[in-house]
Amino acid sequence: MSQFTVNGIALGCDVAGPVIEQLRPVNMWRLEVQWSDGCIQEDVDATYEIQVGRTETFDNILQTNISIKSDKKASIPYSWIWTSQLPLQCADHSVRLRRIINASFSSEWTPWKTNFGDQNQDGKNTKMFPKDQILREGASVLFCCVPRRGTEITKITFNNSLYPVISVGEHVRAINVTNLNASRALGVNFGCRDSKGYERVALNYVTFPPQKLQNVSCETVDMRTVTCSWRPGRPPNLSGSNKRNYALHVENMGTVECKETLCSFPVVLNRTEYVVRVTERNSLGQESVTLTFDIADTVFPEAQHVSVSPAATQATVSWMLDGSFSGLQLVCQIQTDPGRKVVELKVEGAVREHSVTVLELLPSFSFSTRVRCAVQGKDWGKWSDDVHFCTYPPVTLAVWRTIQVDALGRDVTVLWSTASCDSHSHIKLYEVCLERSGTTVCRNVTKTREDFRVGSEPCRVVVRAVLGTGQSVSSYISIPPVHSDGVVLKKRIVGSAIEGFLLSWKEDGSALCGYTVEWCMMGSAVPCSLQWRTVPTGHNSIALEAEEFEKGRRYSFNIFSCRKEGHTLTETHTGYTQELKPTLIPQISPSLSVTMSSVTLEWSYDEDDPRHPGFISGYQITVHNQDPWSTSHYSRNVSVNDPRVKQVTVSDLQPQTLYTFSLAAQTSAGSGPETRRQITTLPNCESEQMDQRSGVRIKASAKIQAVRVEECPYCDVEVVNATLVLEKMSLMHQTEPGLQVISSHPGYCPQTPSAMLDEPTNLDVMSITNRSYVPMGVYSSAQEEALNRENTAQEEAQSEENLPLHPSDYVTTVAILKL
Repeated sequence: MSQFTVNGIALGCDVAGPVIEQLRPVNMWRLEVQWSDGCIQEDVDATYEIQVGRTETFDNILQTNISIKSDKKASIPYSWIWTSQLPLQCADHSVRLRRIINASFSSEWTPWKTNFGDQNQDGKNTKMFPKDQILREGASVLFCCVPRRGTEITKITFNNSLYPVISVGEHVRAINVTNLNASRALGVNFGCRDSKGYERVALNYVTFPPQKLQNVSCETVDMRTVTCSWRPGRPPNLSGSNKRNYALHVENMGTVECKETLCSFPVVLNRTEYVVRVTERNSLGQESVTLTFDIADTVFPEAQHVSVSPAATQATVSWMLDGSFSGLQLVCQIQTDPGRKVVELKVEGAVREHSVTVLELLPSFSFSTRVRCAVQGKDWGKWSDDVHFCTYPPVTLAVWRTIQVDALGRDVTVLWSTASCDSHSHIKLYEVCLERSGTTVCRNVTKTREDFRVGSEPCRVVVRAVLGTGQSVSSYISIPPVHSDGVVLKKRIVGSAIEGFLLSWKEDGSALCGYTVEWCMMGSAVPCSLQWRTVPTGHNSIALEAEEFEKGRRYSFNIFSCRKEGHTLTETHTGYTQELKPTLIPQISPSLSVTMSSVTLEWSYDEDDPRHPGFISGYQITVHNQDPWSTSHYSRNVSVNDPRVKQVTVSDLQPQTLYTFSLAAQTSAGSGPETRRQITTLPNCESEQMDQRSGVRIKASAKIQAVRVEECPYCDVEVVNATLVLEKMSLMHQTEPGLQVISSHPGYCPQTPSAMLDEPTNLDVMSITNRSYVPMGVYSSAQEEALNRENTAQEEAQSEENLPLHPSDYVTTVAILKL
């Protein structure tokens, strides 16, 4: 055995030095090395030099010294943990060490001890590290990609951003991401792409260690369960499987798993003092807060099942205290709004049900009340939820009627409603009496309407509400005798979707008891939910709030004057809070008047239909052509501003052109859905029938020549005494398809109008044609010779009579009709 000697002192230690017993990964980033050293002095500190190598070539990435204190030497084997920025699976990581004697002497290095990575393991997919890990906010982390066999990593991204690639060994590639930010619950992604285009993505989560909990407190509402609550120092950013864990430890009781912000545990009988510790924990650390309290200081009773029994000027409020409050003196407050009237009542803790009567309330009024309780001398508990109620009124009824007249009499429906909130809840039934011709017939009903059949004479209906404590003051309405209401003023009004309707009408000097305004809640919809409001004498307007009405629905308001003999209809106002576009489509009549330059449209449409979402103000007609031969698009709008006019003539159109007519109704909100019709104007083709005497000669010079060649697509000949529609045709020469020639077909309008006329039938026809427009080969040799002789004769005749010669740009064809 060799020994170390320092300053002449034999230390008796083996020159081989320490021995590495184990090298193991603690987690993805932490590597623990354990070693033993059988020959060190007990009273002397030991120093070791440690090297960490990476990859198969043992690239030195760390060299450090550590000391083992003499009082720790009994802990054999010794241990040291190293934290790597690169996940341990990305490459081989090796450790070796030696003991330092002094600045000049050390033991031999131990052999390298290696923790192998995953880079040499076969796999069908690219391996990515870290993956599904919780990372610390602000940290710098190396992300690596281990490629499939036979491929190389070409690109690595983090959160969809491209990062510079770092080589780790022969095939592994990595990126360095610094100062990580806390992620959303979905995490952060990094992706790897190999040389064959295969790409994978992995997710990780970035968070922070727990911080000290805030506002930790404990309380009980029933002396059976204590509930502790708190607020996280910094709200957690992760959820699900990555959420933080909370636990509550109660001294001498154990630990309870908690929700994120509260936790409960049972009260221990006869125990007054409690010590609790709340702990927040995640993979990066934990934070705890300890709280000590006396349970008597944490009692905050809650009033439950609060109810109210109202009367006209008072109300009895009842509630329950559910808990083990025996031996405690409690006090409760009852607050009534409006007015914030507060009544305070002392109660015994052993009693569960409590009540108090609140006095001096207004009749026919809406109130709310709530209750809270406390241990005497301690803080108040929470207010209960508000309970709303109405005090009873001296009950009054708002009565109205509708009348339907037929040849045999009248059907009267009497309707009524209570004039105060919720008064129907204490009304047992209604007594309805019909008084006419000195007789009275009464009925008891539970609904709020009743029908009667009456004649033409006047009568009166009296309604009484029967209460538990007696009858209400009678309300009645008079039914006038049959007579004409006279002229009813009708007008349109404009409402507001925000402010509703403001109705005003002409004052009626005969209105001794004011006015009544009625309307249907659903506007023009069926069935009608009839509503009415009364307006006192001296007023001639009423505001109706917009919440009661719908946009695009027509409302009609009937205004009745309350006269001595009954109510008389004087005005009807119709309007909308907001008009919308029409929804119904006009129907175009199948019978149309069409010429070559105009089209007359007619349509049907019920502009007064109450279903319209606005007043129909007119119609919009849009015209555009669809002629494929047209070089420009034609479009035109025609407006009809009178909704009762349902005919319009569109002029200045082109002959024989296809037009599309679109028709839509309009309101102030715009145009509704369109109906369309395609119409083709007539062609512009006419011929003139000339009256000529028998034997008249028309001469033409044979020298008439064409100045330029032009196509003649159709003729334009006026017809005298009779207008005929003639077709236009083209005949292409068989050997020269690019030329247009004159057709000898009887239907061709410039040549043979006789074929299109019915009378007279015995006509002599002669045609003179400028042959310069006729291609060679159209005529036979015999025809050529005959035409030459005819042209020579005509030229001589023209020369004799000194007829002027005129050059022509067109094919000259003259038809001579002999009548």
